Amino acid sequence: MFLLTSNTHFGMLTSPQARTLKMEFKGLLQFTIPKNAKAFVVSDLGGNYDGLMQLLKSVDFNWETDFLISVGDLIDRGPNSLKLLKLFITEPRFYAALGNHEWMLVDAANETDPGVRSQKIRNWISKGGAWGAKVPNKKLKKVADSIVKNFYCAITVRFNDMPDKLIGITHADFPFKRWDAKTFANFDEYDYLALTCRRYRANSDPNYDYPVGGVEYTIHGHSRFERPTLKHNCLFIDTGEKESPAIVNIYSLLKTGEPGTACLTLNK
Repeated sequence: MFLLTSNTHFGMLTSPQARTLKMEFKGLLQFTIPKNAKAFVVSDLGGNYDGLMQLLKSVDFNWETDFLISVGDLIDRGPNSLKLLKLFITEPRFYAALGNHEWMLVDAANETDPGVRSQKIRNWISKGGAWGAKVPNKKLKKVADSIVKNFYCAITVRFNDMPDKLIGITHADFPFKRWDAKTFANFDEYDYLALTCRRYRANSDPNYDYPVGGVEYTIHGHSRFERPTLKHNCLFIDTGEKESPAIVNIYSLLKTGEPGTACLTLNK
C-alpha cells in the first residue's frame, strides 16, 4: 500500500535566542486507498476527542476499512490531547500531519537546557498546552518520541480507481509551485517549517496567488475560517476545534469538485 516513506531532518526553531534543535521527523508519506474503502481528512481537533467521534458517526465511518488523516494539531486547548494522540498512533489506518502544537510539545520535551526548556514550556502553555505541564518529564518525552515516529510533515493520498488524482496534506501551508518529488527533494528545515506554521496562502499573500501543481487539491488546517474555504486548489478546513471541527470525504471532493458537498462541519 505504501509507495514512499522518507525521513527528513527538520529544524525545531522556536526563537532567535533558542538553540537549534535537530531531530528526525518523517518527511513525506504517500499511500493509495484501496477499492471499497473511504478516506477522510479531519481538521484541527485541539484535544476534542468527543467532537471527532461525533464527526465519524455522522459520516458513517467504518473502523474496519476506512482511512482517517489529521491535518495536525490534535492536541492542546481541549481535555483529551493524550487520548487523541493514542488513537492516531494505534489505529492502523489513522495518519497525522505534524501540527505546530505537536511541534511545540516535541521541542519543549527534548530541550536539555533547564532555562530554555522552562521558556519553551511557558510558551507552549500560553498556546494551550497547560495539560502538558502536568505530565511528568519522562512521560512527556515518551509522548514526544511517539509524535516524531508517527507524524508526517506531508502526506499524499490517491485512490485505487483514480491513481492520477492526488491529494496533498500538510498542517498549515504549501507555499511552493508544485507538489512533486523534485520540490520535496530540495527542502531544508525552513521549508518544512513553512508546512507546519506559515499562513501565506490562507492570508492571500499575492506572492502565492496561484494553484499548486501536481495535485488536484491540497488540504490544510491551522488558519481559522468560518467554513471550509478553497483558495485556488488549496482547501483550508480549520473551522474551530472546540465546537465545530470539520471533516472532508476526499473521494467526494475529487469526484464532485465541490468542497461544500464533500465537507461536514460539526454544529454548523
